[in-house]
Amino acid sequence: MPTFATAGAKLHRSGTFVLRGLLLNRRAWPNFLSTLLEPVILLLALGMGMGRLIGEVTVHGQIMSYEQFVAPAMLATAAVSGVVNETTYSFYAKLTQRLYEGYLATPLTIGELAAGETAWALLCGGVYSSAFLVSMAALGLAPSWWVLLALPGAALISLAFAAVSMAATTFMRRWEDFEQVSIWMLVMTMCSGTVFPLETYPGWGQVIVRLTPLYQAVELLRDLSVGRLTSGTAGHVCYLLAMSVAGFMLARRRLNRLLAN
Repeated sequence: MPTFATAGAKLHRSGTFVLRGLLLNRRAWPNFLSTLLEPVILLLALGMGMGRLIGEVTVHGQIMSYEQFVAPAMLATAAVSGVVNETTYSFYAKLTQRLYEGYLATPLTIGELAAGETAWALLCGGVYSSAFLVSMAALGLAPSWWVLLALPGAALISLAFAAVSMAATTFMRRWEDFEQVSIWMLVMTMCSGTVFPLETYPGWGQVIVRLTPLYQAVELLRDLSVGRLTSGTAGHVCYLLAMSVAGFMLARRRLNRLLAN
């Protein structure tokens, strides 16, 4: 029984980060709307705008409208945007303001700290993903009930990017370094099979695109949205799980080095 009590105490301490985030952000709904509207606007601009010019595309032998092709990609972008802000800018601010030193003066451990920040980021990502999925349904871009599987898929995507973003942030030395984050996010958003089918890239480009994490995320949501569950789908899941574990382990190791003095 002491094992369950210890696990419960750890869960409670990590959960306080979620409560703290809710209390601090209860009046931050304008920021929430701005982050949510970005992928929605992209969906309207690309799907409804370019979609009229492009018409239909063929993906894995299946013909679909361009709007249906872009929508899962923008859902993946929403899942990523919801966590990256929390695990980069916000996380770095707490590091530089030395807030975590005070937290660690309590029974809280570094592992619980990392888990708590990840849990809060996941909640944000889940809210953005759910809201965007509702927007997809309102626009008639939810082809079947299979699209509900995209929610757990989006949660996995949020977890993977939260872990890696947190680990990457521990290497940042000044605020100017975050310009690289913006550049990489823009490049990934536009060049990971989100806007154009993979077949439109040259051979060497296809190899590079397949290796990017956002491509794996987008393809996973495209599969889940239409109920196309294949070995490729399992491969996307394994890629994102490995990314989550590696990112979290690196983040915890780096935090140990930065904070355990």
